[in-house]
Amino acid sequence: VSVTIAAAGATYVLGDNLESATISSFAAVNLLGNSSDNVLIGNGDAHLKNLSLFAGKEGYSLAPHYDLISTAAWARPELVSHGSTWPDVELSFPLGDATTFRQLRREHLLQFAEALGLPQSAALRELNRLVSGVALAADQVMLEFESKKVPSAMRGGQLRMLRAIRHLPVSSMQKQLV
Repeated sequence: VSVTIAAAGATYVLGDNLESATISSFAAVNLLGNSSDNVLIGNGDAHLKNLSLFAGKEGYSLAPHYDLISTAAWARPELVSHGSTWPDVELSFPLGDATTFRQLRREHLLQFAEALGLPQSAALRELNRLVSGVALAADQVMLEFESKKVPSAMRGGQLRMLRAIRHLPVSSMQKQLV
């Protein structure tokens, strides 16, 4: 299984590069988790530039992921004058034969995990953990935000965005990845 990633005008086949790379099980689980998190929140902008590594005496490890954004929340019909709307938004890179969020299923993330060399049992455990917990986590973020003092001029728009993330990508991707 190979995973193709397009970045900065060049195409990299992650599966081909994994043959010569040493990746720990911990790093593989983190990379699967990073990719799954991006899928679950509808991040169509999760490119290689959003991955960083820590260099240590034991080698490289994946840094915590960052630059998480739900591009899907902006792909609502009322906000898009041209281009794709949710869930027909393109993935940052194909996962298996899925190129859009609508096409993406559990087996595509399992193929990605296989390309990373992750045992299927570990991949299933991580995927189940993330998929089963994402809605509750999104609800907790909204509750936490609602309890904060935010200027009223900003509050309504930010709540609409949080609700859009919760009820567009989180809800639909959770159903698709069960």
